[in-house]
Amino acid sequence: MKYLLLLFLFLGCLNQTGTKTRVTGSKSSIDASNGISGYGRVFSTNPAVGAAQLNRSVSPTDNFIPYISGSVFITKNSTLSGSCLDITDCYMVYADNHSAPLTPANAIWIFDPNTTEFLQVNTYYHINKEIEYYLSALKAAHKNSSYEINQGSYTSAIPSTLFSDSAYWYKADSSYTLNIFANCPDKPDNAAFIPSQFQLCFGASPSFPGLFFSQDDSVIYHELGHVLVKTLTNTRNMVANSNVSLRTDLGHLMYDEGGAINEGLADYYSYALTGRTHFCDWACKFLEADRPIIETNFLHQGRVSRTDDSRLAYPDYLNYNPYAATVPSEDIHTAGMITSHFLVALTEELKATCSFTQDKATNSIFYLLTETLSELGDLTAYGSDSALVENVNLARTNNNGDSVSYLWNTIVNPVNYRTFYQTFSKYLIKIYSQTKYCGGASYTQDKAEKLLDKYGLLLFKTYNDNGSSTTLGHTGTLTKVSPANRLKSVLISKDMIKLSPTTNSKSYVLDSQKGILDLVSSLGSSGKISNLSSLIPSSLPYNNNNGKLSPGEIGGLLLNFYNDSNAQIGGVQVLANNWDHVKYDTTSKNYKACNTFEDKFPLTSEGAASKVTGTPVPGDCEYITRTNGGDGSGTAKEIVAPVCLMLLRDKSDTKWVTQDQFRKNLALDKNYCLDPANDLTCFLNFIPGADSVVYGTIDPKKTYLETLFPNGNIEGLNNLLLAEVSPWVPAGTTFDCRFRVRFTNCDDCYHDSNSSDDDYLNYEYAGGKPFKIIHYQFTVDD
Repeated sequence: MKYLLLLFLFLGCLNQTGTKTRVTGSKSSIDASNGISGYGRVFSTNPAVGAAQLNRSVSPTDNFIPYISGSVFITKNSTLSGSCLDITDCYMVYADNHSAPLTPANAIWIFDPNTTEFLQVNTYYHINKEIEYYLSALKAAHKNSSYEINQGSYTSAIPSTLFSDSAYWYKADSSYTLNIFANCPDKPDNAAFIPSQFQLCFGASPSFPGLFFSQDDSVIYHELGHVLVKTLTNTRNMVANSNVSLRTDLGHLMYDEGGAINEGLADYYSYALTGRTHFCDWACKFLEADRPIIETNFLHQGRVSRTDDSRLAYPDYLNYNPYAATVPSEDIHTAGMITSHFLVALTEELKATCSFTQDKATNSIFYLLTETLSELGDLTAYGSDSALVENVNLARTNNNGDSVSYLWNTIVNPVNYRTFYQTFSKYLIKIYSQTKYCGGASYTQDKAEKLLDKYGLLLFKTYNDNGSSTTLGHTGTLTKVSPANRLKSVLISKDMIKLSPTTNSKSYVLDSQKGILDLVSSLGSSGKISNLSSLIPSSLPYNNNNGKLSPGEIGGLLLNFYNDSNAQIGGVQVLANNWDHVKYDTTSKNYKACNTFEDKFPLTSEGAASKVTGTPVPGDCEYITRTNGGDGSGTAKEIVAPVCLMLLRDKSDTKWVTQDQFRKNLALDKNYCLDPANDLTCFLNFIPGADSVVYGTIDPKKTYLETLFPNGNIEGLNNLLLAEVSPWVPAGTTFDCRFRVRFTNCDDCYHDSNSSDDDYLNYEYAGGKPFKIIHYQFTVDD
């Protein structure tokens, strides 16, 4: 009562002018007349936590004055702008994207909590708080990594010039400024980081007037957490800006595991700032979208626990939503809870083992995440300042000038739960097994592996110490995982995944005009796809909604995979991009398909390229391109070709041929190809950027659609491969597309048993070896 009385005396009774965010009826008001320049009032947490501290309940229509802070420092600036070390105007807060900056008299930041002005001040306060935490933790990580590089005890991925090159803050185009909108009208019931515009948008709830996402400190920390992930993933790219113009994200598709990990990291950053193991406990709880960050949180309702065999483990809980635990939900936000739960558990173990405080433990996790993200996002492909060869993401460019490292990072070998935790754990062991970092104790490899396994994350057999470069990837020391520690993390043979055994359920095709237009528009506006074929009118008049790929359409294809194992499969990756499975035949002067992969397709009598004896060289089927095309020269030049072959019938035989050979046989001019410059994709093209998908999980002895839609009602399906079908495809033409498929908890998709279970080298992902090759045949009808 004493606290409450002082609070009301401090707030006074006169109301400063402000724009009301809602009609609230008669309320107490705030006096700004005695305010101090640079100071203001905010929610120190959020209304839900503030009410709980006073043993009250609260709703969006209540008076929020009892839950705001006393006078706290905001800024002496005339606007809500902030600097990050030597970067001025590092961030700027507005009401929305149509409003001018807030400029109160004498920089007194006191407003009624029911105004948009208050939302802006509250947002700024918490943004500034997290940035101060971030810069402090990053300085400590950079200092430690620099020391360790000099000592030679481990190779750090953190660039030595991180601060001198201003790579500690993300630079979008020519500007470092993060624009933040505290009341976004176009984000109902949502808040978002928009990387393409370098903006944070905090929306409101139409269903619950008075509920704003910028009222919730955990949401502000979470969304800014995405900015920090974006920055840390690009530290090495920004240092090498003159040589690397591209930037990358952790997560690229509508659903993928990089995106899920990103969400889990953002939840953890919120936890690091608040100490609360409940995310969005104000802004989302009325929408039933808040999330737990620990197994003992009440939202789990006892469905998981902290016992060794009952954690929120991978892949069992990828489709788990605490509010609808029996209804599968493929969503990166809930799938990311595996990451947030694991990191909180590791925080607790570091506190116990190393005698850390809470702040020391969360800063240690931040250090590990900085190392991990800096390495995995490196488009220079070296992975560290001292690397002599390109260890990650294949190579920056190939002989054709293509950006191969970006392709590998986004499509071919993107971050998933396996690669992330393999890299994260490598740094965890190298750093915190050292007594000087663990309070005189040691966080051992054995301890790390046991915790990883409790969360189903011990998905690797080695730590891939020396990267995956073509020349040095299999050299040097190789740290192996102890098999005895893998009890819960189940690894499954890639042979266990196949197309549905039921003939009429092997695939699903979306070709409705509206559905595809919406999907193309969404992918185009986010920059995922571009350069669609001019042969197909943009209005898609030929999309006929018959559930088949037809001439003149853009169609969305889902392959309905079946899990033939007795354990859950997670993170199924389907690639429809060009790969090294076609060679030039000097005799026929045509490109021909190679049958040197596990599928042994097609037969030599069906048009396969001839095999070679002796050591393979560029141009041979047995040789896999080291640079994703461009190796060699002339007729011995390596190429990457589309996934789909075509069935060519003539008087004497039937052969599987490439699209250029089919075009020649048809005597069709190249100008009638989908891309006149590339007749290998003359008749069918999976659109770059929409030529890969990830499926969350497949239950044992079930198909993907049976797992995700047990009631058979397919709704909201959007992780589709998009294919352009030429209007010049003759009716009755048969295609055979050989997709490459793997999954995260695969036993033979990542490590090479012929190289002591070290990871496959990066170039090998241009071929078929790490994948299961899945054939999908269909006939094009009018």
